[in-house]
Amino acid sequence: MVADPARLDSVLRAESESGEIEFKQLFNPGDARGWLELVRAIVAMANSGGGGILYGVDNRGTPVREPVEVVGLDPLEITRKIHKYTEHHFDSFEICKTQKDGQSVAAIIVGGVGIPMIFAKPGTYPDGNGQKTVFAQGTLYFRHGAESCPGTTDDLRDAVDRLRREWAKGVQRAADAPLGSIVEVRSPTDPTREGGSPTSIRLTDDPTVPVSRMVNPNQTHLYRTQEIVQKINEDLSGFRVNVYDVTAIRVAHGLDQRLEMVHKPRHGSRVFSSLFAEWVVGSIQEDRGFIRKARREYRAQRRTR
Repeated sequence: MVADPARLDSVLRAESESGEIEFKQLFNPGDARGWLELVRAIVAMANSGGGGILYGVDNRGTPVREPVEVVGLDPLEITRKIHKYTEHHFDSFEICKTQKDGQSVAAIIVGGVGIPMIFAKPGTYPDGNGQKTVFAQGTLYFRHGAESCPGTTDDLRDAVDRLRREWAKGVQRAADAPLGSIVEVRSPTDPTREGGSPTSIRLTDDPTVPVSRMVNPNQTHLYRTQEIVQKINEDLSGFRVNVYDVTAIRVAHGLDQRLEMVHKPRHGSRVFSSLFAEWVVGSIQEDRGFIRKARREYRAQRRTR
């Protein structure tokens, strides 16, 4: 089921590009320029309130080819690319394989953000004659008609107005709720917990009650096993770990139950957060026998199974 069927329907019905819609014939995962342009388009659409990119079509939205490259994209990889250049964990998008005029097409449906994302790093790629820039450091991008362009004062004003309207709607709904209603807080990028039930909260004026929030693994857990090994080794000095060590640490210390460190998606391989890497690096720096002890405990647990 598509998260925003109305927006997908609007993208499929479009016959021209606009501030919310962009058409592309193909996407090459091995092309640095293509990746940067995808990141720019998603960020600009999110900053402008959302939209959709339709692949496998010409500039009038007519299907011309099978968009297999887009269908096979890993959403986690897109999130990581966006984070690399914006330092923002954005995953409010969905890759959809669908049909238009009886032919296969693919769409990336993008949600909006409250606070616009800014590019913290420049997006450059080599073109044979030096470096070409797709977006510069410190720039904000928005949709201007059919293009993704650096933002203006009017763009920022519109973004603030959208955020103000959303706040006003939320306040009004809470004010209109019957006496005794339960407030449910839902993140726009993670509307429900796994299992389908939203996060409920109880309002209190007790200053001793700790502040807590749900962790969204799609935003925080950006490393697969090989990648977390690489990150840990980059952060360590004169010490190296391997895949076996990560497994031993995970099992020996029961970290599969620590959602802030390790997450196993329902469909996919296990992923890790930067907090996991920080904890492992700190543990090794405090105790050089940390890995040896984890291996020993891991072997002991395997023998008792």
